[in-house]
Amino acid sequence: RRPESPHYERFAMAQMVLDTALIIGMVALFAPYGQRTTWPLLAVPIVIASIRLRLPGTLVVWAATSASFAAVVIHLGDRAVRPEDLPFAVIIHLLVAIVSGTQASAFNRQLIHLQQTRAALQHQAGRDGLTGLPNRARLAERFDMLSGDPLVVLLLDLDGFKPVNDSHGHMA
Repeated sequence: RRPESPHYERFAMAQMVLDTALIIGMVALFAPYGQRTTWPLLAVPIVIASIRLRLPGTLVVWAATSASFAAVVIHLGDRAVRPEDLPFAVIIHLLVAIVSGTQASAFNRQLIHLQQTRAALQHQAGRDGLTGLPNRARLAERFDMLSGDPLVVLLLDLDGFKPVNDSHGHMA
């Protein structure tokens, strides 16, 4: 799960911009040399954005990489990339963006649900089901945390409570 800090959001955005710029620069730099196709590398920042910023960030990076690749194709022409590769690359990268972004979003929702379930189970394990008060295990944890501080314990015994409980029920 992502931290709720606004600093994390700024850091993730800055890192996403740097990752994208680095890969775009590598593709543009190496495209004119050799017979190797470099545009598949543009999928790397798309997948990284899906991990960090889910589907919306993934689509932003896809748009940036597609526009940059189009600029490289227009600028270099067929010296580096066949112009007919542009639509294919854009569509492939869009598919990568949609799949990785939706999977990362679904995974994030599952993690949040798991954390909520774990918190509910921990709360339930440390409380009495009837009163909601801390149970013996929870009190033992609290006592261990006191580490020598003074402690006061109050015990109550209610005579004749069982017939009231039996006749009116636990909720009463």
